[in-house]
Parts: sequence; C-alpha cells; structure tokens
Amino acid sequence: MFKTMKELCSKAEKKDPIKIAVSCAHDPDLLDTLVRAIDTKLAFFTILGDGDKIKGYLGKRVDDFKLIHIVDEDEANKKAVDMVYNGEVQGVMNGISLPSKFLKPIEEKKKEKGRARFLSHIGLFEIPGYDRIIFVTDSGINIAPTLSDKVEIVENAIKIANKLGLSLPLVAMITPIEKINYKDMPSTVEAAIIAKMSSNGQIKNAIVDGPLALDNAISERAARIKGIKSPVAGKADILVLHNIETGNILYKILTYFSRAKVAACVAGADFPVILPSRTDSPETRLKSIALAKLLY
Repeated sequence: MFKTMKELCSKAEKKDPIKIAVSCAHDPDLLDTLVRAIDTKLAFFTILGDGDKIKGYLGKRVDDFKLIHIVDEDEANKKAVDMVYNGEVQGVMNGISLPSKFLKPIEEKKKEKGRARFLSHIGLFEIPGYDRIIFVTDSGINIAPTLSDKVEIVENAIKIANKLGLSLPLVAMITPIEKINYKDMPSTVEAAIIAKMSSNGQIKNAIVDGPLALDNAISERAARIKGIKSPVAGKADILVLHNIETGNILYKILTYFSRAKVAACVAGADFPVILPSRTDSPETRLKSIALAKLLY
C-alpha cells in the first residue's frame, strides 16, 4: 500500500493508460485536467457533451480526444455507462452533471444485470504529519445511511483498501463519543453492532471497531489518555462517518484547512467511477484518475 499520493501516481504511471468516458465534459477547467492526464499517459478519454463548447475550449487539442456531441445531460450519462458495458472504455468520470443524475444509469445498469452492490464515496487523504493514507467514507453519495447501508459502506471501503494493497485495514466507526449512548446517539449503537459483526467474523479482511470519537481513532495519545484499548484506536486507516453531513464536512476540512492531498472514487460499481466535486482542484482530479487506473 502506498503511503503518499506521489507513490500512488508513480504506480499508476507504470500501468497502461485506462480508457475513460467523461460525460457532460464541456467545462474548461475539467478539460485542462484531462489534457494533463493525456500528456502524463494516465488515460485516454472519450468526452461527451456540447461539442461546440468543447471544441472552443480545446482548440487543436480536441484531436487528442474522441468527441461525442451530446447536449442532453441524461443521454450523455447513459451513453458513458453503455460504453463501458460495450467494451469501448473501462471507466466513467463525471464532468458537470449533477451527481445524482450521473450515478442513475450506473444504478439502473446494476439492477438490469442483477447486481445488488451498493454505491458509496471514498476519499483517500495524504494529511501533513501522518505516516499513512487515511480513507474517509461516505462523503458524497449516501445522505443518511441505515445500519444495513453502513455495513455495505464498510465492506466497500475494505474492498478498495484490499485492492490497493492494505491486506487488513483498521476501520473506525466514527461517532461523537466512544461510549454507547442508546438513548440519545443511535450512531453509537450502530457502530457497536458493526464492530461486533467484525469480531464475529461477519465482516472479513479488516478489523472494525467502534464507537470511536475522531481523536481516539487517529491519535494514539488521545486513545491512551481516555484508556481505550483497541487495535484500531489511534491507528485507523478507514474512517466511517455517520452520515453525509459529517462525511462531507470532514472531507472539506481536510482539503481546505489541513491542505491534504486527495484522491477519490466511487466504490460498489463493476468498473472505475470518478465523481469529482465541481470545486476539486486539478491535482485532486488527476490523482482520482490515477486511483481509477489502479482500481481497474
């Protein structure tokens, strides 16, 4: 498992470029990033969107892409997913479509194929001062996950971590406190149930514990002061948040206040899915493309 984003990108650059369909790609900042990805041999792109705008933004560099003129947002998203199943590309990336609209044809195709896997968002962070990559989930898809949803979010994150080389990731179920408060904080009860499922062997290829507050999940000193004895305490690789509000806020705190380097993906699909935020930096988008390449 890589420990820095530089190592992630280095590993990705050693693999053959991945073919990605980018829907609703008529955005100049996005297209600049795609040009950089081509120049560094990360990927080849089929771009779907307003052809006139795309040609205006790219100029002569449009020849480096396969361009499909589709103005309708829903049609572009569906076409991108169809291209994966037709073997034309290996992954999909969102341009400026609404996330819910971008993900809809992926969900529909899964149901059509009889696959029930659950989609979730995972961010990988290189945080200044930390000796490892921290996974954060779910920051961008599931608004208020139920207990069963959280089990799938945990399992999705474990599968991604395993695929990236982390054979036994330490997973922390993050709540405001590290004790069970069944009366006022149902998140602590759900965390304890999932931790018990892990200790019973119902969740495999990881060690899951909780409830754990954020400080004692990532700081051995905080865990020691609070008297918490757990293989996960202070050493967590994966942080599972209670809902999208806490997940999204932590994602942005790490990005903007901590100046963390980020790569993100969607887990649970049959192929690499890149769902960047409209405000993600070009560097984050490039790292997410590199991550998709490693996950293919």
